[in-house]
Amino acid sequence: TALTSNGGVTLINDVPAELRLRANAEAAAVALRNLLDNALKHGARPGEVKVSARRLNSGWGPAVIELTLEDNGPGIPADSYGQIQRRFTRLPGTLAPGSGLGLAIVARIVGLHRATLSFDRSELGGLQVTLQWPAA
Repeated sequence: TALTSNGGVTLINDVPAELRLRANAEAAAVALRNLLDNALKHGARPGEVKVSARRLNSGWGPAVIELTLEDNGPGIPADSYGQIQRRFTRLPGTLAPGSGLGLAIVARIVGLHRATLSFDRSELGGLQVTLQWPAA
């Protein structure tokens, strides 16, 4: 499903409805809302934000739900991936408003759920954020 906002950002939803996380619903919603807010604030105009998810089954461990958010913004340097998870961190040149708490909150929620958070370059050209949550 794709929706285009008045701000010129197309949101592509590729999340199967049947996927379920083992998580506190409110905390997971805060984490996902923060990630989506960051992608919308820091992405390109006109732009594209893609949210996708899939279940990963392993022969040696429990299944996880891999949730990925990608944008086509300027991205961030790979050597800043660890830094952006710290409270009040704003990278030089950041123009969008904010306090630098969004990703720190996400990292804390992810840690409390024994999930993982990783960053990479998106195929869309910007930042890709991947969460791996225990599957329900």
